[in-house]
Amino acid sequence: TGQVYAPDYVVKLMIEMVQPASEDLIWDPSAGNGCFLVNSAKYIAAKNTAIDENTATDFIKGTYHGIECDPVQLRIGAMNMILHGIEDPKVECINIFEKANKGLRKQPTLILCNLFFEGAEEKITTGVNALPPDTARKDVRLLHLILNNLKKDGRAAVITRESLMNNHMPDFTAIRQELVDHHKLEAVISLPNKAGSLFCGANILIFTEEQSIANDKVWFYKI
Repeated sequence: TGQVYAPDYVVKLMIEMVQPASEDLIWDPSAGNGCFLVNSAKYIAAKNTAIDENTATDFIKGTYHGIECDPVQLRIGAMNMILHGIEDPKVECINIFEKANKGLRKQPTLILCNLFFEGAEEKITTGVNALPPDTARKDVRLLHLILNNLKKDGRAAVITRESLMNNHMPDFTAIRQELVDHHKLEAVISLPNKAGSLFCGANILIFTEEQSIANDKVWFYKI
């Protein structure tokens, strides 16, 4: 799929900001190696143990769901989850870019996702797209799916290329308009310009499904 694994410090930073809870239904629609789901499970287990030392450390079944269209990545993600105590990983091999798969089976209350792909500028076959045919980038298409499937009052944290926030091409403008018109954009966090890092200048977007609240206060931060 061309997905690039997010650095460990970025994954943990995003999870600390959205604070997963036991009652959440957590999804990663581009699961890769399963790092967001694994770290969410570890965060929840640590928080529950801090509240009650007698709390069982077993991860709650059915909480963590992943989707991956690459069978190799699917196996890696499932193995990673099993090795970290998620004994029954809910990961599915689904091509989310196909029209028939544009909706998730259950609306998640928390979505964590890495929208960073190599060759993101490349065109994709438009015959069975989940999004309008003029939208060619994988990251834009995947963000569109996330916006359409997040449960009401749910929250999301995604990492994107800088161009998604700054480019004025129609597909970029449209997805930003959808984000601010139909969701509550909480924060835009710019990652540091580390030499040699593929994530140089990337952005973390934090938003919630709260249509009644205006986007008049957004936290912009540059690390």
